[in-house]
Amino acid sequence: MLSPDLLFLLPFTMGCALHDLKTGKIPNSFVLCGLLCGSATLLLSYAGTALSPFSRIHLPVFRLAQPDPASCILGLLLPYLLFGLPALLGMIGGGDVKLLSVTGLFLGAEAVWNVIRTSVLIGAFYALFVLIRHRSGYQRFLFLRTYLCELVSVLQSPQSPPANPCAVSQPSPCRSNVHLSGAAHSSSAPSHPCLRRYRGAGTADAEFCFSVPIFLALLFLTLRAQFP
Repeated sequence: MLSPDLLFLLPFTMGCALHDLKTGKIPNSFVLCGLLCGSATLLLSYAGTALSPFSRIHLPVFRLAQPDPASCILGLLLPYLLFGLPALLGMIGGGDVKLLSVTGLFLGAEAVWNVIRTSVLIGAFYALFVLIRHRSGYQRFLFLRTYLCELVSVLQSPQSPPANPCAVSQPSPCRSNVHLSGAAHSSSAPSHPCLRRYRGAGTADAEFCFSVPIFLALLFLTLRAQFP
């Protein structure tokens, strides 16, 4: 028998993953619904007013019989602490981080850490499949090297931002002619201080829905706990 938390989280994450695959984003309304339900569950559990059939049950894989409020709050914040900067740079979708945050609010810090580790592993195989499908592994490697070089240049540059930084176009010494989608191009782009996002919308090989590995990780951990 699954806990009520997982009875909500499994279809919730599956719905988010399907919507992400179809539209490329997870609506904030979905995230808000998850946060409200998680907060209500936490308050009921903490107040001791939850009825026995609706109380959390022990799942060995999560190692937490009933996460305390501090663990749930930490689980809510942990995805932002781990993926906040990559989300700002466009290396991971903001909706994926929010989805992990909702999971942490329900299950606690240790549980969401297990989900994160498993989803990253599944995501690695998923990314490999995407690269093989689009035959863009080498181009993506070149772009990653170029982007990291730009990022280091921006962080190390002592210059103050100009009035209109994005209007300045200066060639970067670390830039190669590799476009975001993996195709070669000859135009130069500003390297400081207007750092472009890592993933660009509409590029086929950048269409990586991390919500899918999140759902698969949650499903895998749940099945492993139910059928050890």
